[in-house]
Amino acid sequence: FAGAGSTDMGVLHPKGLVAEEQRRLLFDSIALMLSVVIPVIVLSIDFALRYRADRPKRKAHHYEPDLADNVLLEVVWWGVPAVIVLILSVLLWTSTQRLDPYRPLDVPGKPLVVEVVALRWNWLFIYPEQHIASLNHLELPVNRQVEFLITADAPMSSFMIPQLGGQIYAMAGMRTKLHLYPTSIGNYLGLNTQFNGLGFSEMRFRTEVVDEK
Repeated sequence: FAGAGSTDMGVLHPKGLVAEEQRRLLFDSIALMLSVVIPVIVLSIDFALRYRADRPKRKAHHYEPDLADNVLLEVVWWGVPAVIVLILSVLLWTSTQRLDPYRPLDVPGKPLVVEVVALRWNWLFIYPEQHIASLNHLELPVNRQVEFLITADAPMSSFMIPQLGGQIYAMAGMRTKLHLYPTSIGNYLGLNTQFNGLGFSEMRFRTEVVDEK
């Protein structure tokens, strides 16, 4: 699909509001974790060089085992991870609530309703307000919220458009929801990410985001 090559797929190249939020959350989490990982790597290299056995005695550093009970060091190596876990918890909790797939996004305008049915091995899209349907082709208006009502008439599948964000299961006898908001015109890959049989890898569809007119 044009615009959905391997270099453009996923939340690292977002074309929707949800995917942009997911990418920001991913980078924020990585940055917080690197604040611990990088110092540990640097100190590990420093210790290996500083206390190596073949280091000249005139340059050797004195080993002080009493530091094992140093209160300041204990506070640092327990306190810093605890603070990072607390920050991550707040960040993930607020983002999870804000990006709940069942919850409408905080954007103005009436959502476009699209009913999604996972078949074997195709995707059926029904536009109830427009009285039309399509197979393996999803057309959405740019800068308008879309409410997906998802179910299945076959084994459980997973509905996902990586560049628009979100992933949710399609299950027979049940209806799940997903809210997305495309922000860029183009063609994007949609697919089934659930291994559910020999045809799952070909269960793909084209998502075309166009001007609402």
